[in-house]
Amino acid sequence: MFSVDKKAPVKKEQKLTFVITGPNNQSWTKEITVSVAPPEKFELFQNYPNPFNPVTTISYQLTTISRVTLKVYNLLGQEVVTLVDAEKEAGYQQEIWNSSSVASGTYVYRLVTKDQTGKDVVAQKRMVVVK
Repeated sequence: MFSVDKKAPVKKEQKLTFVITGPNNQSWTKEITVSVAPPEKFELFQNYPNPFNPVTTISYQLTTISRVTLKVYNLLGQEVVTLVDAEKEAGYQQEIWNSSSVASGTYVYRLVTKDQTGKDVVAQKRMVVVK
């Protein structure tokens, strides 16, 4: 049995080669081609670490290639920073935020993308900067 790292590229064929050697030094080689399926659902994960100072990682997963916007807001609803405004591949994604230019406090990060039908999908979570 083997597992696949969640950061593995989605829908890209990879060849795996297995070499098995028997007790009498006979060896067999088997090559298989595998492809990682995209995640079954869109998800925005809690940042880690949280609380943090000054750097945190925000992770999310996409079911299909999508235009993604990831922004951080203060509790007054003012945009602090745009971390992503780009098309991203299906699969697991990570973004790093360095909060050294902002004050301690609670912030909201918001991810906007589209589902397979073209509707906006919005997810948001809170995080805490402690200095």
